[in-house]
Amino acid sequence: MPPPNTPEEGLPEVDGPSRINSPGSSNSPNLDSTTSTPTLNFQALEYVDPVDQELICPICRDPLLDPYTTVCEHTFCLECICKAHAISHDCPTDRTPIHFPTDITKAAKIVRNQLDSLRVRCPYSTEGCNEICSRSQVEDHVTKLCIFAPVDCPDDACTKKVCRRDAARNECLHFTMPCEHCERPVECLSMQRHIDHDCPKSHQPCQHCSLKFPRSALEDHESECDDAMIPCDHAGVGCSVSVKQRELPVHLRSCPYTLLEKLGSLVTEQRDKITQLEKRDREMERRLKSLEFHTMHPSCSEYPRSRAIASSTTADGMGEEAALDEALRSNASTGGVPPPFESMDQYLLALYESAESKMDNLQKSLNDLEGRQTVMLLNETMPIKEQLAEMRSNIGAQGMHVRWLMNLRIQERARNAAASAMSGMGGGMSGLGSDSHGDPEDGRGFGRRLSDSLRENPPRL
Repeated sequence: MPPPNTPEEGLPEVDGPSRINSPGSSNSPNLDSTTSTPTLNFQALEYVDPVDQELICPICRDPLLDPYTTVCEHTFCLECICKAHAISHDCPTDRTPIHFPTDITKAAKIVRNQLDSLRVRCPYSTEGCNEICSRSQVEDHVTKLCIFAPVDCPDDACTKKVCRRDAARNECLHFTMPCEHCERPVECLSMQRHIDHDCPKSHQPCQHCSLKFPRSALEDHESECDDAMIPCDHAGVGCSVSVKQRELPVHLRSCPYTLLEKLGSLVTEQRDKITQLEKRDREMERRLKSLEFHTMHPSCSEYPRSRAIASSTTADGMGEEAALDEALRSNASTGGVPPPFESMDQYLLALYESAESKMDNLQKSLNDLEGRQTVMLLNETMPIKEQLAEMRSNIGAQGMHVRWLMNLRIQERARNAAASAMSGMGGGMSGLGSDSHGDPEDGRGFGRRLSDSLRENPPRL
């Protein structure tokens, strides 16, 4: 019989649910750390497949362990609901009052079966165990089968742990010995790990050619290995081929991107020129800002041409800005039009054109921003629209069910009314029949008078 969902050890001492017969209280083995059996933490298990949200505990947000269901039909881990009840006596989901232990019961068997069938990795997968099994079997695997699980050392005088495969040797391995490659003192239990990962003189296979080299020389070999996969030399211009290092010369002779190598250098040169032009554009923009500042201060109305020329020929941006500041200070006591304009109208027209250009750029930026905002709003509202459509569909289905139930109720009432009316008519007819049998002469006379009246006054069609 497989073990339960989880052991009940470690639950807090609270009134009621802590003493409920948990599935783990009677069948689970005692996983005490003082024994040779390794401790298993169910909450630290790694699940192979995505877990259904219906099997997630709303409190700890992990797959349910020892699930219990409340009267409001919400399922929690037993330990989680105990801790929550110690703080508040309401359901953590809908705040329904809960009284322990009468208001919680074990979850349905189908829920427990689904939890037991979840596939998990062995807790010692980092040590080398590749076992994948159901959650109901992982405890048996760890406590009985996993060769990487830690157990007590076979030597009674040793208090350390060893993995189960090393414990089968029935001897203590907690002693140091020199490494056969680097002669460093290493604990016998960790010797293989030292050789595989740490020893600088141990021979390790190359991941490309599988030849073995000392660990210290392996990195240099892998960078020069003839079987190493490297990209083409023309990857910068579009070639996506990766070949072995020894086959690269053959590929380069037939690579169609060889003709684009010169074009690639030309593209690089053009990029450099574009960078230089962008730098000059920034310098011109700084100069324009200085001119705009000059127009805002009428006392600084003219730049000396010598200062302007010095400013235009300044290579460094900071030097240019300093030159412009000096020109502004030197023109504080002069008047005129900033060069190279001949009149103030021409200068103001240039400023107006510059402002108009900036307004156009600002309008484009606003249009781009509006487009991005529209796309963002659409992305945010589409899920809401889908949810509203789903809600409308659900409401429509519920309305159909309600109408069907109402029609069914109306028909039932109509049938009941008809049945009661028929029963009343049956009683009246039976009474009439009894009267006629009790006085036959009166009955004959009544029938005769009715026929005579009909003959005297026939009905008109």
